[in-house]
Amino acid sequence: MRSLAADLRFALRSLRSARGFSAAAVLTLGLGIAINAAVSSAVYGVLLRPLDVPRPDRLYVVWQNMAEHGSCRSPSHRR
Repeated sequence: MRSLAADLRFALRSLRSARGFSAAAVLTLGLGIAINAAVSSAVYGVLLRPLDVPRPDRLYVVWQNMAEHGSCRSPSHRR
C-alpha cells in the first residue's frame, strides 16, 4: 500500500510540473467520456429502447410492390 501512495504522489508531482500536458490530457479524457455518453444515449434511444406503443405485438411491416415498374420496396429487398 505504501508503494501505491508513493506512485500517486510521484504522478501528481509529474502532472503539476507539466501543466500543458496535464490540461491536454484532462481535456481529451473529458471530451472522450462526453462523446461516449452522447453516442450511448443516442443508440439506446433509437435502437435499444422498446417502442412506446400500447400493443407492440400488433405492429406490422407495410411495403409497396410495383411489379409493373420493376421495383419492390420491402425490408428484405434492397437495391
